[in-house]
Amino acid sequence: DMSCLNKIYNSFKTSKICYKPSRFASTNFAVAHYAGEVVYDIVSFLEKNTDKLHADIINLMKTSGMPLLKSLFTDPRFAP
Repeated sequence: DMSCLNKIYNSFKTSKICYKPSRFASTNFAVAHYAGEVVYDIVSFLEKNTDKLHADIINLMKTSGMPLLKSLFTDPRFAP
C-alpha cells in the first residue's frame, strides 16, 4: 500500500488535481473532484477499488472462439 502511495505522490508532484492533503506523514492522498476535495486512505485502497468480473463473464471468456481471449481465462498463468 505504501509503495502505491509513493507512486501516486511521485507521479503527481506538480498536480493540483491529485496531491498530498497534509504536510504531515499520513496514508492519505486527495483528489480534487468537480464537487470538491475527496481524501482517500491508501490502506486497502487497491483491494476496495478492484473491479471483479462476474462469474458468467469469466465463463463466457473461457469458451470464446478467439484463441488469445480464451487463453487469458483458461491458462493458469493468466486466469483470474
